[in-house]
Amino acid sequence: MSTSPGLGLIMGTDFPVLAANLARSLLYDRVGVLMAVFEAA
Repeated sequence: MSTSPGLGLIMGTDFPVLAANLARSLLYDRVGVLMAVFEAA
């Protein structure tokens, strides 16, 4: 039985650490999330 590739393969083995750091930075307002929609002129 073969296993399918997991998120670690795509995002890298240190992804859990990076995600935790991002969550902590969001919690302490060190970074923010920006959402935008652009239109071609």
